[in-house]
Amino acid sequence: MRKKTDQDIIELAKNLRGNEREIVAELIQALSRIYTERLHLEVGYPSLYAFCTDALGYSSGAAWRRCAAVKVVLNSPEVLYQLRSGELNLCAVAELSKVLNSDNKEQLLERAAGRSKEEIQVLVAEHRPIDKPARRVERVRITRVATREVPLLSANKPEAENPALSAESRYTVTLELSREEMELINQAQVVLSTAKVKDTLLKSAKKIVQHQRRLAQLREKRASNGEKKECASPVRKSQLRSPDYTKKRSRYIPVDVRHAVEQRDGGRCSYVAPNGLRCCETRNLELDHRKPYSLGGKNSVENLRLLCRSHNQMFAKEVYGPVIQNIIDYRKQKSKRSLVEATQ
Repeated sequence: MRKKTDQDIIELAKNLRGNEREIVAELIQALSRIYTERLHLEVGYPSLYAFCTDALGYSSGAAWRRCAAVKVVLNSPEVLYQLRSGELNLCAVAELSKVLNSDNKEQLLERAAGRSKEEIQVLVAEHRPIDKPARRVERVRITRVATREVPLLSANKPEAENPALSAESRYTVTLELSREEMELINQAQVVLSTAKVKDTLLKSAKKIVQHQRRLAQLREKRASNGEKKECASPVRKSQLRSPDYTKKRSRYIPVDVRHAVEQRDGGRCSYVAPNGLRCCETRNLELDHRKPYSLGGKNSVENLRLLCRSHNQMFAKEVYGPVIQNIIDYRKQKSKRSLVEATQ
């Protein structure tokens, strides 16, 4: 094989760049099918983002850009052509996903073609509401973790004599704030300095973690006391009732049963895929009945399990059919309307 000249190397790079665009477009198309058909749930991943990070090995930023591009392509299929032609790249599509909708997509896609990332950020800022940003309300679940896994909240204070820490022990936290919140941070920096603002935030986070630990210890103590009392009284009131007594069923799950299920499942979704992979989700967990409550399932530890919301909905569709999806969509729309009314 003859030695390649400089011009050959340049032409090769251009050809590979064209192939790269084609591969990216094919990948987004494949991820779109995985997302719409919920194929990631069957193999043990609670979301498309988790599939991209854990199964495909992407970094968090790369996975987020591809997930954002998938949602854009599902609403605007013409974006695939622009990805193939090079008019748009993944960074540009991810930025546009923040403001792109059915009303402005034609105008935005036309103006964004061939623009740099900085120019597109300016374009997005023109269409993003600033004065009244949309409020997003989520239920947050705090999981107790070991101190060594959270270096910033370690009980051992860092040495003041050695402020230069290694690269492995430094982290960057990025927050998206409104104008009023940013002004508040700036005022706090004027009064306290940046270092003291950081210390105040860390102290607040440490107090939250310590409070959750105390609550967990209190729950464990109550559970152990409950077991002792149960052993001390072998004859229960339910055993003294007549066989004809029937207690009214209730969806209420006792606290001790909830804690027992959480401890058994380790505070993690219990779904295991056919290939043996267990779901890694630890947030937005829900108690699911192995035998559905509507079909006579009991609120017992044996019949309950922890599932993430995605896998819980997947099992619900298997039991109740596609009708359950209409109920889920209705609840989502009702929740969105409530949030809009609350922010007005």
